[in-house]
Amino acid sequence: MRIRPVTLADAPALAEIYAPYVAETDVTFDTEPPTAEWFEAKIKNITAFYPFIVAEEGGEIIGYAYAHEFRPRTAFIWSVETTVYVRRGRLGGGVGKALCLKLEALLKSRGITNLYACITDTNAGSIAFHEKMGYKYIGRFEGCGYKLGHWLGVVWLGKVIGERTDPPGEVKAVENI
Repeated sequence: MRIRPVTLADAPALAEIYAPYVAETDVTFDTEPPTAEWFEAKIKNITAFYPFIVAEEGGEIIGYAYAHEFRPRTAFIWSVETTVYVRRGRLGGGVGKALCLKLEALLKSRGITNLYACITDTNAGSIAFHEKMGYKYIGRFEGCGYKLGHWLGVVWLGKVIGERTDPPGEVKAVENI
């Protein structure tokens, strides 16, 4: 398995990985399966400042991870929300862990201090995975989304990866594409 920065050419594979999660599960609040064009726009938006990486094996993309702005106000610049998806059929094989560890290293080297994950409260597997990765429970929003015939809440987990210095250090953009 090789982990590398995303490219725009990866967009179709990312859409293929994400689409079943959207169409068949409640682990994401997206309701329409994405297109390659949708992912191209997402890649451009995220990589303007944050890391977006993929895991590939034998020329096939088997997972991806990225970070994005946690909140739009300047005082939140040291915090990000993280996302990781692994191709169905490849869960439990270490792909997610490898992606998360690489993403954390990239973020820490750029001055990010706080990681947050927002997970659908029915997604016990993702919650357990993040807890294994060192994330701690922060809180829950009850019934904030409706998908596949039922109301869903979200659980927030967080992880501190850097020092909270006074004043904090500079946060640097990540060179991606």
